[in-house]
Amino acid sequence: SPFFLAAPPTCLLWKRLQAIAGTLKSSSPEVPDYKMPKESVKFWIFKTILFYGTMLIIDILFLIDDVFYGDYQKCSLDDAVFIVGGFRTGTTNLHRAIHLDEERFVSPRFHEIIMPYLWMGKIFDWLENRDPKIIKNIETKLQDIYGKNNLARHPMSWHGAEEDDGILATWHFAGWYLSAIFAHPEAIIHSGLQDQLPESAQKKMFE
Repeated sequence: SPFFLAAPPTCLLWKRLQAIAGTLKSSSPEVPDYKMPKESVKFWIFKTILFYGTMLIIDILFLIDDVFYGDYQKCSLDDAVFIVGGFRTGTTNLHRAIHLDEERFVSPRFHEIIMPYLWMGKIFDWLENRDPKIIKNIETKLQDIYGKNNLARHPMSWHGAEEDDGILATWHFAGWYLSAIFAHPEAIIHSGLQDQLPESAQKKMFE
């Protein structure tokens, strides 16, 4: 569908709504059901409404890429390198080491994970060429949002290589990276086991 491209698969949206409502049951008889704190529930109700309320705008932002930079859809991924591993196993260090070889490899940058639009990236590059302080100030504000503790474990910078599973977690509510965004243990399990999701959901996320 050309609409709601960034929206998560229906099955994962339903799990998130159940988690927010406190009706998502534990899949293990040994683990009690988890209910989110009231303040967290209020926050996620607001954020979910905001997310879907701006979905049409998000589609328009992606449409601008299709109109002006449609050739990106012809890029081949035949020689892509996929780095797979658990948390704290060195995958980020390996990823960033490979990214240093700019003649043979390219990787999503930090700001491209947050704002995955080609036209917006070109505007940011133009602004940085005019005055580097503009981008530096934006970078500082984003780092403040993530916090010093998170940055100590996982340094992030504007042009730094960043994992694309952040996009899946943010936009499609999928993947184990969701644990850093949506703190509900059962919802994280459903999101992490992507190979067990319906074929239509997997196609929406990866194609």
